[in-house]
Amino acid sequence: MFRIDRFRLEKNARFMNRRTSYAYQVSSNDRTRHKCTSLSEDMPRQRGVYPPWKERDHALVTFSRSWVLKFRIFLRVFVHAGKHLQSLCYNFLCLSAPVEFLCFCHNSSRMAIKTIELLKGCGSHDEIMEVLASVASDLGDVIDDVNTLQVIPLNGAMTNEVFQINWPTKNGGEVTKVLVRLYGEGVEVFFDREEEIRTFECISKHGQGPRLLGRFTSGRVEEFIHARTLSAADLRDPEVSVLVASKMREFHKLHMPGAKKVQIWHRMRKWLGQAKSLCSPKDTKYFGLDNLDEEINILEKKLSEGYQEIGFCHNDLQYGNIMMDEETRLITIIDYEYASYNPIAYDLANHFCEMVADYHSDTPHVLDYNKYPELEERQRFIRIYLSSEGNKPSNAKVNQLVKAAEKYTLANHLFWGLWGLISSYVNKIDFDYKEYARQRFQQYWLRKPTLLDSPSIVSQDVTVNGSLASLT
Repeated sequence: MFRIDRFRLEKNARFMNRRTSYAYQVSSNDRTRHKCTSLSEDMPRQRGVYPPWKERDHALVTFSRSWVLKFRIFLRVFVHAGKHLQSLCYNFLCLSAPVEFLCFCHNSSRMAIKTIELLKGCGSHDEIMEVLASVASDLGDVIDDVNTLQVIPLNGAMTNEVFQINWPTKNGGEVTKVLVRLYGEGVEVFFDREEEIRTFECISKHGQGPRLLGRFTSGRVEEFIHARTLSAADLRDPEVSVLVASKMREFHKLHMPGAKKVQIWHRMRKWLGQAKSLCSPKDTKYFGLDNLDEEINILEKKLSEGYQEIGFCHNDLQYGNIMMDEETRLITIIDYEYASYNPIAYDLANHFCEMVADYHSDTPHVLDYNKYPELEERQRFIRIYLSSEGNKPSNAKVNQLVKAAEKYTLANHLFWGLWGLISSYVNKIDFDYKEYARQRFQQYWLRKPTLLDSPSIVSQDVTVNGSLASLT
């Protein structure tokens, strides 16, 4: 046992699914340091006695503390996995009586499944185990004891909680790995979950992503992809960029069921209606929501006059949704919540816009437009994209698509600006959605006069020199 009587918290930002929790380094009284996280900055400074870490175990430990609370609190529980501390979040409803939180130790599988139940209401322990047992059976394995499960929380998904679950194979070989995805809260305002499942299954049948292995209430089990998620820097790496461009072209050529109809304008108008119903009068005025109906009409008319090759688009091609196998260098595009038919120029624009973001930084909501790819880099990417099918594109065709993609950045700014604004009302994750939205709308107003040769109609009290003023 070691005791922490005094410790120092050193705050850094850590990205979690386009959200931030605060990462701390805890210095104990014996000068050893232990990295951990806390969901909330205003939690009491906690002290306690902890069992010794065992590298072979996945010990769940929390600080011991009495609290008198009459509302929901979030308590971060630490999972020691090898030499790393990973975290699970427990949601407790505390009554008015003092509650003592003691250590939870050494049964990561049962506690992780219990965590899933508490946080997401995703179904009973029996339901999850039934699905996992069925998946194991289909794979030729047997799960006869929950204690054989190893549960590891993963970071990187945008709107979901994701866990890697391992169990020993029947023949005693390497462990079997699957991915359990728990659906995020509040995302039903953005897309239809059943439609997303159908898209997932169809893309899987095309061999483009992980297989769907099983479903349960508010979640599903997927094939585990043995690859790493790209980083922000990877998107600017010429060698990686070549692979991503070729994969995008392959993705856009997928034949999906249903009408090959552009969805971006319908979805944007729907989101605008939701934003108007959710936002306070102050935010409605500040973000100029009453003017955006006309802006969307202008955009649709202007952009529809240009390059209009339609393909099946991902619509959220940030680095966290792209994986690469280090050995084979194969690219896999994941997470299809926002996928639909759209102009390919829109998807290319989305990818270029995402190059300004680093969701693992100390300020993950801040977008650095100095990192937006220069013309030469965009031309190179689109040339590779067009030539990936074996035909060398003309300079005229490359430049035509480059120009179209640049104009479609405006649609991206409105789209994700509305996403951020709605998320600030429906999502409780620690991420400054409203400031993120402000930056996206700001870029729209700044770039529109140049790209469309059209003046902004937004009122002066909402903007300063054509761009949204700071929220502070």
